[in-house]
Amino acid sequence: MRKFLNKANVLAVLSGFFTGIAVLYVVFPLAWISMIPLFVVLNREKNNGTVWTGALFGAIASLVTFVPLVSSISTFTGGGLGAGFIVLLIASAVYALLYGLVIFVLKQVLRLVTGSPVYRGLAVASSWTLVEFILNIPIDGMPWFGGHLGNGLSGNYYAIQSAEFLGDHGLTFIMVFVNYMFAVAIVPLQKKQLLVPVLTIAGWMGAGAIIGLRFGQVMEPSQDPFRLAILSENSPPEIKWDDERGNILVKQFFGLNRTAVSMNPDMILWSESAIPWTYEVNDDFVSEIRKVSDPRGITQLLGINTDYDGVQVYNSLYCLSPGREVDRYDKSRALDFIEKPITGIHLPFFTENGTIMVEGENPVPLNTPHGQAGVMICSESFLWKSAVGMVKEGTEFFVHPSNDGWYRKTPIVRQHFYAARLRAVETRKDIAINSNLGISGLIQASGKIAKSRRDTKPFVDIVVVTPNRYMTFYANHPYLWIYLISACLLCSVVFGRKQFKDRIKSKQNSKL
Repeated sequence: MRKFLNKANVLAVLSGFFTGIAVLYVVFPLAWISMIPLFVVLNREKNNGTVWTGALFGAIASLVTFVPLVSSISTFTGGGLGAGFIVLLIASAVYALLYGLVIFVLKQVLRLVTGSPVYRGLAVASSWTLVEFILNIPIDGMPWFGGHLGNGLSGNYYAIQSAEFLGDHGLTFIMVFVNYMFAVAIVPLQKKQLLVPVLTIAGWMGAGAIIGLRFGQVMEPSQDPFRLAILSENSPPEIKWDDERGNILVKQFFGLNRTAVSMNPDMILWSESAIPWTYEVNDDFVSEIRKVSDPRGITQLLGINTDYDGVQVYNSLYCLSPGREVDRYDKSRALDFIEKPITGIHLPFFTENGTIMVEGENPVPLNTPHGQAGVMICSESFLWKSAVGMVKEGTEFFVHPSNDGWYRKTPIVRQHFYAARLRAVETRKDIAINSNLGISGLIQASGKIAKSRRDTKPFVDIVVVTPNRYMTFYANHPYLWIYLISACLLCSVVFGRKQFKDRIKSKQNSKL
């Protein structure tokens, strides 16, 4: 026990804990300093302990992330707490493996960079960001393993503005660089070195202010702003729709729909799979809600699944506009193990009938009377590829129906909302969010949160959405940052080694 509680292990545990808190709870100030203990260890630890340091860091970060989910997973699967603890152990093992690999790579990079701490910091930030990107390629269907450290900065308006050019990877880069430079300056204490991270933060925030101001001046609406009603039923997903309960909920839906229509919106957005059966052309429920909204010229965006083969379904959002053909979007990236099976393993949403989600193909925006509506259903807001792909297809604004009911008592709800904020800035599109038992509201293209509301009771809120066709640098060149960061890594190694050799040569000459 005493051997385990050495300085390096304690620092790795502290860093894993604080980094997990910063990313999961979106604690902006903590994000700048949470990794300092880890980098203190990295700078001093011998090679034989590097992998263990990273593994310990990852395991603790995963515990912070997944412990709140134990009860939710158990409810989700219909079993006891055992299922939740099994997932927790698996997640901890995966995180430990991933971050053990990350720190091992960083240690090898640092052996190559022998120049000033700034070169080393740039090399560490570049390497971490590239490894993070590579590791995320095979786990797009499991966003909870994504580990985008930059998400910790999404709580601040100015800190995220650079995502218009660099995406969330740019946020990871700057967060890692600042943390590393703080570690260099603190142990041992070097007051002059503290200027590097402090001025970096100030410069990053100042640039964010300028970028935000610039966007406000160049963005022009492509259509008139319109009123969108968020119809949030806030119904616990574990409730069974038997005849008695089903009739009560249907009446509640009708009442919410009438309330929404009475507020005179142009569009009504329902949450993900709000209606727990599959869509049919002559569905009585759909006909009834349209009887109320169609005469007022209101478009309904209805979350209801689509039958695929009697067992499998599409997770769909239907666009029902008066006088227009019905349009539909199917979720294009299903959750591995949860919405679709992997190697035969499946934790279905509907444990009674084992429903499996089928991924939609060729996702394109919905054609609405108020512009092209890009759609991100639930976990798709964690994936920048989904948002960028939609923008390239002509998206003018986003709608984000979701269901956070399964983990409503966890901080995942907050993380989910702020992930959407990053997508708004990366694409510069308004995002209207309706999350069952989560945070609903509107995030503007500027990144400002125009409205956010979390409640346990049903409600209807009005937000004003402004469509635009502005194309961000990031949307046009989503992979350019890879080349920039790779170049940064190469330059750090080359110039760092050159600086070191010049310093040695200078010392030798001074002795002569």
